[in-house]
Amino acid sequence: MKAWFAAFCALSSLAAASWAEPPDQFAGTLQKEGAQWVLTRCDLVKHRYLLRDADGQAEGFDALLPAEAKRANGAVTVAVAARYLQRDDGDALRVSRVLSVQPGSCHLDALFD
Repeated sequence: MKAWFAAFCALSSLAAASWAEPPDQFAGTLQKEGAQWVLTRCDLVKHRYLLRDADGQAEGFDALLPAEAKRANGAVTVAVAARYLQRDDGDALRVSRVLSVQPGSCHLDALFD
């Protein structure tokens, strides 16, 4: 009985460790800066994140974007499912998917431009 209980506890802890937390949602204005995509968050602080694909690569994020986001002439607001990634070159988001794309900026100060 004790061996069964120990095996059960070990398997339960392994199963709990393998469950990944769902990604968070981030919304902001999308910009291309050189070869990198940047999300400026829709908040008063306007926190900026470098956008990466699920493997943490900048080049792969471009493939996640729908065509309308890439060819937009003005500001575009996107919502992404992502995990925060702290990097030496700045804060980044490891994006698993793009949830929505809307024309225009989400920032209030853009209304006065």
